[in-house]
Amino acid sequence: MPRMEQGDAIHPPSLVEFVGPPRIIGQVVVDSRVFPPFRHEPDRAVPWGPVSDSTPQNLINTVREVQGVAARYGAVSILNVINHQILLNIAHNVWGWGGGVSNVFAAFLAAIPAYFISRQWVWKVQGAHSIRGEVVPFWTLSLLGLLISTALAEGGERIFGSGLPVALGSLLGYFIVWLAKFVILDKMFEASARRIEGESFDPTPSSAPPR
Repeated sequence: MPRMEQGDAIHPPSLVEFVGPPRIIGQVVVDSRVFPPFRHEPDRAVPWGPVSDSTPQNLINTVREVQGVAARYGAVSILNVINHQILLNIAHNVWGWGGGVSNVFAAFLAAIPAYFISRQWVWKVQGAHSIRGEVVPFWTLSLLGLLISTALAEGGERIFGSGLPVALGSLLGYFIVWLAKFVILDKMFEASARRIEGESFDPTPSSAPPR
């Protein structure tokens, strides 16, 4: 700091002296203590949150997007049910396993392709997988459906005998958690997509802007 002499005027500190040197984001010079960093998104044009836009066209686009996700989720669910029932019938009717054990075996194998197809095709999520944010919740929901369907499959076998009651009990168990699973997975994979997008966002410019 320069030494003040008698008679020198006292000036208030400038913005740069007060908050420190600025950071450069793209071609905009800002400071993180004055303006929080942000990235451009169609529905997030300001750094402090999404802009509320409830125009009819945006509402229509949102509804169409949800319908597309729901349709793809339904297709994957049908595929998962087909895979599950094929494995269940092989284990129960061909190999002679019990209804509960056969259902656990079928659910475990069928859930593997269901996870990858749901992530990449239904919700269009690309990038690194998150154990805590994706894998654990997905398998927890799968386990919940498995427990309910296994209990109903075992109950159907004990009450009505093997064959069709085992398959119907398994289907009923998965249907109970089907809608709740869609809502939870939608929130989960949406958060994962934002996380991956945030990790790929690099605010450091390749070079300083021209003066």
